[in-house]
Amino acid sequence: MKKLKTWKPLMIGVIGASVSLASCGDETPADTKPVVDNKDTVEVVDVVDDNNMYYSVPTPNELFNVLKTLNMPFNAALMNDPANAENYTETMSQALNFGVYSADLAMSASYNEGTNTLAYFKVIRKLGEALNINNAFDETVFKRVEENINSGASDSLTVLSNDTYYDAYSYLQENQRGSTLALIVIGGWVESIHILANSGEFVEGSEFSKRLADQRLTMENLMGFLMEYQDDENVASIMEELIPLDEFFMNLEVIEGDAISTTQDEGVYVLTGGSDVSMSAADFDVLKTLVSDLRNSIINADI
Repeated sequence: MKKLKTWKPLMIGVIGASVSLASCGDETPADTKPVVDNKDTVEVVDVVDDNNMYYSVPTPNELFNVLKTLNMPFNAALMNDPANAENYTETMSQALNFGVYSADLAMSASYNEGTNTLAYFKVIRKLGEALNINNAFDETVFKRVEENINSGASDSLTVLSNDTYYDAYSYLQENQRGSTLALIVIGGWVESIHILANSGEFVEGSEFSKRLADQRLTMENLMGFLMEYQDDENVASIMEELIPLDEFFMNLEVIEGDAISTTQDEGVYVLTGGSDVSMSAADFDVLKTLVSDLRNSIINADI
């Protein structure tokens, strides 16, 4: 049976206009169903049964698809310089910046920036060795990346970067290294929001603003995930650093919508209704500052 690539389920909740869930028969485990991408919802969902929808954190690749959809340009200056990897000598900074570089890899791959993509693959492999997780990586992935860049092979760089991210996630989960995984998740999310927030001009009510406001649910999921490992000193430390961002998102205005309803059409479950989150231009400025401060602390190894 094919293994479905989904993020670890974190909490129950619904925010957004609609979600579509598709059943794939024998290709999908009985306890999960893949989500059909929808612009108003968190992209990755695990389903325990038809009445419980578990929302989780989107991978960096999925967040950067937003940039391409909105025709926002690639900006290498927003990413962490691979040379900075030499500065990450402690486990916490290595794990956080493994996440940061995973997001940078996803950004480069989504825009088919071959040279940058290869550089970030190399730095991830280096940090993976320091974190003792290189057993997660299939060396053929790195060979395929080089072939793709050097000879125009048909593999998608986005697929390869997604595979690398998922392999690291699966390895840490299966080997009960949840605290390291938690730090990687945070690093990747912070870098993704940093890039997303600095890639477009804010217009209240725009698709760009809605995508940023949607991160309120992601923030809830992240804090719920971290709570599982808060006994770890490093996780407790990053949770403290996340408090200002958590308070910011929790204070955003939530606009109540219609009651949630579920319909089914040709094997696809569709959720409609729920609540929307509103973000103003002033909110956006605060978000950029909070994310920038946290991101700088992470890439400068100040946490």
